[in-house]
Amino acid sequence: MTTTNPTPQPSPQRPRGARPRRATVAAIALVSTATLVSATCSAAHGATTRPAAPAPADLSIRLHGNVLDIPVNGGVAQLRTDSLAITARGRDHRTLTLSAPVAQPLGAPGPITVKGGAASWTLPAQGLSVTAAAVRGRLQVTVHSEQDGASLSWPVTGTDPSATQLQLPRGEGLGIPVADPFWNSPRPGVAGAGYGLETDLSMPLWGYTLAGAGVSYLVPQPVGTSLALSSQDGRLRGTAVHTFSQRAGTRDYTVTFALTAPSPVAPAQDYRRWLSDEGQLVTLSSKMAANPEVGKLLGAFHAYTWGSARTAQGVQRMQALGLSRLWLGYDADDHPMDAQAVAAAKQAGYLVGPYDSFANGQDPATADAPTSAWPAPVYPDYCIHQQDGSVLAGFHDRGCYLSSQAFAQHGEFLAQRTTRMTANGANSYFLDVDAAGELYDDYSPDHPMNQQQDKANRIARMRQLSGPDKLVLGSESAHSWAGPVIDFSHGSLTPPADGLWPLEKNREVWGGYAPAAAPGVFFKPVTLPDDLTKAVFDPTYRIPLLETALHDAQVNLDRWELSYTKFPALETTRALQAILQNTPLNLTLNGPTLDTDGKQLAALQQYFAPLHQAAGTQPMTDFRYLTADHQVQQTGFGNGVLQVTANFGTSTYGPAALPGGCVDAKLKGDKQPRRLCPGTLPQAPLG
Repeated sequence: MTTTNPTPQPSPQRPRGARPRRATVAAIALVSTATLVSATCSAAHGATTRPAAPAPADLSIRLHGNVLDIPVNGGVAQLRTDSLAITARGRDHRTLTLSAPVAQPLGAPGPITVKGGAASWTLPAQGLSVTAAAVRGRLQVTVHSEQDGASLSWPVTGTDPSATQLQLPRGEGLGIPVADPFWNSPRPGVAGAGYGLETDLSMPLWGYTLAGAGVSYLVPQPVGTSLALSSQDGRLRGTAVHTFSQRAGTRDYTVTFALTAPSPVAPAQDYRRWLSDEGQLVTLSSKMAANPEVGKLLGAFHAYTWGSARTAQGVQRMQALGLSRLWLGYDADDHPMDAQAVAAAKQAGYLVGPYDSFANGQDPATADAPTSAWPAPVYPDYCIHQQDGSVLAGFHDRGCYLSSQAFAQHGEFLAQRTTRMTANGANSYFLDVDAAGELYDDYSPDHPMNQQQDKANRIARMRQLSGPDKLVLGSESAHSWAGPVIDFSHGSLTPPADGLWPLEKNREVWGGYAPAAAPGVFFKPVTLPDDLTKAVFDPTYRIPLLETALHDAQVNLDRWELSYTKFPALETTRALQAILQNTPLNLTLNGPTLDTDGKQLAALQQYFAPLHQAAGTQPMTDFRYLTADHQVQQTGFGNGVLQVTANFGTSTYGPAALPGGCVDAKLKGDKQPRRLCPGTLPQAPLG
């Protein structure tokens, strides 16, 4: 079977819910269709949306030699049946490379059949069969193999010499200049990395901006597929690697290709249309109709509470400071929020709920976390077993990872657990890991499952909590497949980077888990190294892919251990990013921080609340760079509902004289923009 040579390195592990990466071998089914949504770039640097170009009138596939001409929106795709190389002729007659040939020869193709708008053929030397068609304006190619364990390294992308930017949905999204020396170096950990499309990317897609155009790659059923990034001659290339497996259900591998306008968010616009076409785009408005409590997310900052902030008096203090809307979370430790504190939060109009996890199981007699203490038969009978029969050790080798299939076979445990966890009256729930994307094979004869079944089990579990149980549900770094069943996600906006997790494990620098009321891991201020700042928070490279696809479907935030006040030097940048994206800040609060930071946080929340209440249920319809250096950016939401302009630089911008470090937001009906300069607010001490 064909393979290419990239040997991707594992992506950085996640803290708290982090797990060692394993080889991705799991279920994938035949996909349905996808559609092209284009974005048009402004003459200088911008991007906005417009309807997709109409498909060519003649949709017939033409075969000449070993080349198929397949009309798609925006031009004609040309697919070589002997090497799977793909080029496209655009309306301007320019030829673009969508995929280079597979690295190793595939052999001569068998007879090619063109029928019913699709072409099909075999590659006998490799035991492959292939179909290709234009579906809703996109090129869709499906490769099938009966050979278990075989792999195919394709498509090979980013090889067009005109490619300028790679769009990668790591967290919120990264727009990486393909020839940037920093991103081609080992420092950010991108070149040489391998990203599971189901486990490491927030959405199963990537894209490139080419000369005057763009191309979007989508793998609608991504289990079993990863994206290997490599630096070739100082330019970033991306090669998808798929493994075929009967047990995993991955014998069919489908990729769709869309020609787009040269917008940095065009791949996400394309994916959003695909979700809508497939009935997988469930909006916040529809979630609010089913459970009005979801509406309390609009305008709310999120905060994990500690010490006196978990008490009724602490909640009343927040309200008195002017924090009008909040989501409050707490660890299910020895001092959770009691019924009086929860009642005070609900009276204030807040959402409040526990952190819980069904992922880790430990012996109740020695468990180091209440959420990991499971009575028999859960521990040890529900432990996941690997192919060799051994138990899959849990996070940091504590206990074991628990099988979602075992829980699915005994549904009473979910009801018992959530009833106990919400006995204090909580109206929200944070279920760690379930939506985070690392899926498991379980070889236990008592509860066998593949990764596709693991995902289905988790979706069912989350659907119970957010549906019949009427709890406003969040999860960790949720991947897009969880969007229909969750309401918010902590961590989806954070692009993971090499060096971040090792830094967090350095307790001297990052802080530890003491004292109990203000653990340093959450409260100790940290100055990030320059490379980490650049890789994670630099607005030059961050692009709102996730918000473009899902802004009106779920509320996304940064991770809890990367709270707003954790990095004092980055507060202005992070506040501007939050307002630009119309996404809330994630905080950690205790009594002392309410004293030092309360007024500043309340001022930020009061500015944010009306913007999010108006536009939180609206799609992000526009994103553009207003300056060549990307320091001034603009977003739009809905049909003119909200426009935001953020100046991340130091120079004043435009006719409105927007100072550096400031943001202008204009709601429909506003005569003048609402300006915020976070650096002028009362600042937390550097500590």
